[in-house]
Amino acid sequence: MDVIKPEALSEQGIIQRLMSQRDRFMRLCDKRHNPGAPFRSSLVLLLTGIGCAMLSASEPPSAVTELISSSCLDCHDSETETRLDFDALKYQMDDTENFRIWERVFDQVDSGAMPPKKKSRPDPELRKRALRSLENELKARSRAQQARFGRAGWRRLTNLEFENTLHELLSITTPIQDLLPSESTAGFNSSIASREISAAHIQGCLKATDRAIDSAIALQRSRRPRVVTVNYPESRYMKIWHDKPWARGGDNTRPLEDAVVAFKRADFIWRTDRNGFKAKLPGRYRLTGLVRAYQTRSTVSFLLYKAHGGGQSQPSFLKAFDLEPNQARTIELTVELDKDEYLLPSFSNLLPQPDGRSLSRVGAKEYLGEGIAVKTLTIEGPLRESKSSLIADLVRKDFDSKTIELPKIMSLLKPFMTEALRRPLKPSDLDLIKELVTDQLESGKPATEIMLSAMRNILTSPQFLYFDSDPGRLDDFALADRLSYFLWKSPPDVTLRDEAEVGQLHEAGNLREQVDRLIDSPRFRLFVRDFAAQWLRLEDIDATTPDDVLYPEYNDVLRQAMLDETVYYLEYLFRENLDVTYLIDADFTFLNRELASLYNLTGVKGQHMRRHPLPKFNPRGGLLAQAAIHKVTANGTATSPVRRGNFVLSQLLGMPSPPPPPEAGTLEPDIRGATTVRERLEAHRQQPSCNRCHQFIDPPGFALESFDPIGRFRVSYRQLPVNGKANRFVLGLAVDSSGVTSSGRTFNGFSEFKVALLREEKETGRILRNLTEQLVVYATGTEIQFADRDRISEIVETIRSQNGGLRNLLHLIIQSKLFTHR
Repeated sequence: MDVIKPEALSEQGIIQRLMSQRDRFMRLCDKRHNPGAPFRSSLVLLLTGIGCAMLSASEPPSAVTELISSSCLDCHDSETETRLDFDALKYQMDDTENFRIWERVFDQVDSGAMPPKKKSRPDPELRKRALRSLENELKARSRAQQARFGRAGWRRLTNLEFENTLHELLSITTPIQDLLPSESTAGFNSSIASREISAAHIQGCLKATDRAIDSAIALQRSRRPRVVTVNYPESRYMKIWHDKPWARGGDNTRPLEDAVVAFKRADFIWRTDRNGFKAKLPGRYRLTGLVRAYQTRSTVSFLLYKAHGGGQSQPSFLKAFDLEPNQARTIELTVELDKDEYLLPSFSNLLPQPDGRSLSRVGAKEYLGEGIAVKTLTIEGPLRESKSSLIADLVRKDFDSKTIELPKIMSLLKPFMTEALRRPLKPSDLDLIKELVTDQLESGKPATEIMLSAMRNILTSPQFLYFDSDPGRLDDFALADRLSYFLWKSPPDVTLRDEAEVGQLHEAGNLREQVDRLIDSPRFRLFVRDFAAQWLRLEDIDATTPDDVLYPEYNDVLRQAMLDETVYYLEYLFRENLDVTYLIDADFTFLNRELASLYNLTGVKGQHMRRHPLPKFNPRGGLLAQAAIHKVTANGTATSPVRRGNFVLSQLLGMPSPPPPPEAGTLEPDIRGATTVRERLEAHRQQPSCNRCHQFIDPPGFALESFDPIGRFRVSYRQLPVNGKANRFVLGLAVDSSGVTSSGRTFNGFSEFKVALLREEKETGRILRNLTEQLVVYATGTEIQFADRDRISEIVETIRSQNGGLRNLLHLIIQSKLFTHR
């Protein structure tokens, strides 16, 4: 039966209607949120003891002017070529760009970075007075802005949150993010989603909503899960390949009475769509397979991928199953499949026969090398989920035959709309759909079509897409919303909604109890995975592909283990309340066999991730020793101390370096090994404009030279041979990972760098502060403002004074006004 499609409006007409709704929504919000803004703003100025005259002043305070004249104009006036010109810079704090410039001026002077160390130092008392004056004005202006408009700006659901919300509402698992505009850029997606929604985004939401509703209806109509068994010994498709010659892709399998043996990775032979199965409906499927190791002398791996029948993308790796010598095993896996997707078995770690002769030379019938025998793959699905009651009503055969009027339709839609908007309904919410439903009733549209159009309108409305709350203290429903989307990336569950309903979520004890419950849930990993992907740029892991000659160890199993190590590690730190120093170093990590092999660690069997102790004097331990970090900070052939150093500064320490000056040029890699990276960088640093930043960038960058582009610890660089076989790497120059930190601490190698970093963290708390700021930005979708700094400092100092851990950090952030207020 065909899936029902709403035909009430053209797509362009729907987009215009929704854009109009968006504009009305924004005007209503502005009118509702800002009527008392002048009073609130004046009150804040009065309470801070700073008058409006100061805030509107066009000239800096005298101490600031004096400090600039005595210590800054040599390098920052109209006759110099630096980016900052104090002769042209106005003191207009109402201008956003001017405010940011003065904020950076404050930070540079406050940190001691300016004036440069080689310049004469300003008078300490003058510097103190200038900083105090500038800080007071920046803080007052930022507080006044927050009092008027709220701290956090408008933000909509991120693509991940949108998908998860539709999954919860409609009881589906269909992927829909691919239909939405990309969010890939610097910063957190929650901050990017603060921007105004565009027609392109609404169009993507419409397409994604259609797919989600269609999937829910199709799943509701399905009677029971389909069960398909792919029996490889009986497969006609497999028999074709048994008899084909090697040159035409055959002669690499051996048929047995009860199985078929694979001796090489010939994926196309084993794909299930050619052997009887591909998904007819999107959903969750259960896979059971019977496999065994064959003629093996070592551990071999049975791999599973999924791929799309239309060839729309590369196969996606699902899981690896290890088989010990001659071991038989029943494998089980539950997997999400989209319509027309199929499963793709594959094989790895298969050794040739003992005398070294190849499969192509010997032939499959006589081959003595390692193989994997596959008997059957049984796929059951889509597995039945709990169904949306509204969707159940829509697909009932007699629904359209009934005489249905506006009150009946609205009574059916209200529960769905309440759950969708995640709060009690307001009269203005019902106006969203009442007009649409009335128009379609009058035009004689079928009831099912009317309901689908209304659902579509709800799920693409600004009230659904945006987090709507007044400036000031969040109500309990808005707090439940923010909390759930922060720690679960999905809408509040029944327990959170009940707490909000009785108005007790803001109470400190209740809020702490709910935060603990969310952290202890398996769904907490969704937060960790998404936060790490953006904070640590793990989402860029596929931006480059390692050269298969230089780094033959890299494969899909290792790639996934890299990502899982960082996610499992961070999740453990948060759950177990370990302190921030574990970001720098630890005596354990999370591994599977593939990653342990890369790390040269023994005794790890199986491809499942597990907590594993690290031996003494091992360079591993902490985030910067993890292969995922090394992978995303390198290209496919070489590493760059500049790129890795910038990563440490910006992502870990919260000290991003400014863009390089135009004359800086680039540092090209030398994969032939003629010159060391230190030699090339030393020449680069001869330019004074470059050296100022490289004194901060280079030390962590050189420390991380101990690891190659796939995270293998090294003492020598791998390089391509100048002459000889092109399919073999050779060892080249020695790695020099020594250096001096910007604070003057020397280190000889990565392990000593971690010691220096630990000492600096205990002195400054810089990593803890940066993590706190990153979490606040991620949770609220708003960058840290000048008025937020005191609250950030309070959280950091509380953690440091109590030797608190990362779970406590989440609690303090969530209990603070940075989180509980908009």
